Formats: sequence, C-alpha cells, structure tokens
Amino acid sequence: GTSWYGQAGSYVVYEDFRNADDHGFNFSIPSGSGLLTIAEIGYIVGKHSDPGLPGIYKAGGYYDGERLTELRTDQNARGTWGLYIMGEQMLYSENSGYTEGLSAWGALSYAPEDRNIITLMAAGGLSYQGAIPGRSDDILAFNFAYGHYSGDLRQFERENSETVQHSETVLELNYRIQVAPWLYFVPDVQVVINPDGKHDIDDALVVGFGAGTVL
Repeated sequence: GTSWYGQAGSYVVYEDFRNADDHGFNFSIPSGSGLLTIAEIGYIVGKHSDPGLPGIYKAGGYYDGERLTELRTDQNARGTWGLYIMGEQMLYSENSGYTEGLSAWGALSYAPEDRNIITLMAAGGLSYQGAIPGRSDDILAFNFAYGHYSGDLRQFERENSETVQHSETVLELNYRIQVAPWLYFVPDVQVVINPDGKHDIDDALVVGFGAGTVL
C-alpha cells in the first residue's frame, strides 16, 4: 500500500532559542525574532498493515524570518530559507513482520551561502536489526555526514586572515544493545575528518556511548 501526507507549521524563533539554559514559559518576543515556517510532503510505502518493504520519502523547505548575520559583510540581515529531501527504505527483511533486516537512509539539504554557515549537507547510512542470531532487537549501524561550508563565509575568513573552513565529514559505527525491554545501550565510534571544516586540524577519533529508554 501507499499513502501521501503533508504537514506545515510556524514558530517564533530568535537567536539562541535552542539554548538548553532557556526553559519554561516565556511569552515575550525578543528583538530580532521572526517566524520559522516549515512545510513538508511525504510518501509512505509498505506500511506494516500492507505488503511490501516499509519506507518513507519526504521533501520540504523552510523560511526563517529572524534577524541573522550576513556572512560576507558581517552585517545584520533579515531572513533565510532552505530545502531538503530525505528517504528511508528497508532493503531486506528476515520475516514477514519486517522487524529484522537491512535498511538504508539518506538526506540532502541546501541553504543559501550568504546567511548560513553550512550551505550543503549530505548524510546517509545502513542499519541491520537482528544482525547477531538471538539478538533480534539489537541494531548495527554505519552512518556518515558531510557538511560543506558557505563560500561567503570562506571569503570573509580570507579577507580577515582567518583559518578558512571548507568541509567536514563524520563517519560513525555503532551498535545498539537492547539490554532490557525498556533499556538500550549504544557503544559508538566516530572518525571526524577536517574537524570544524579546517584542513590544519588533525582528524579525530571519538569513542563514546549512549543509553536510552523505550516507553
């Protein structure tokens, strides 16, 4: 089976509105605020109630009307926009319930160079649920992300004798271990190529872990 969906929304945004230290109720509208309007359409295939490998494909865009900084001139400016496409598809299933098997995902986004530090993003990966026999809830995953820095930002950095930012790539391998029906643990290894987009910074190896609950 197949189905389409669409969604849209508008939100008041301002500089540092994602700051974790700013929480609770705030009914004020700070100087420089603007409306962030997002719209998306999507196409869903092979839902669990219908035959076929499940997947979802979506495309969308946004307009951000807040006060920003123009990268080449370092002057205040108003508004920017962006576009994106994303997709996730199961490629192989070990059972008819589509609960174990191989899946792939990918995403591509673009934002104008004049007011966005990262102008092009590409990401994707592969995951396999149940890769180890007897561990049907565990997930092995490989992901990558590539970010291309703004040409306007590079021009500003050259003119001000700063280190120029070009692009950054992250490669990640992780394994999600379901240690209980309500708890999982994720060891994670990342390789960061050109950290902060700068060629004069050595590549980095990052080892970490995460944990979470399933409600």
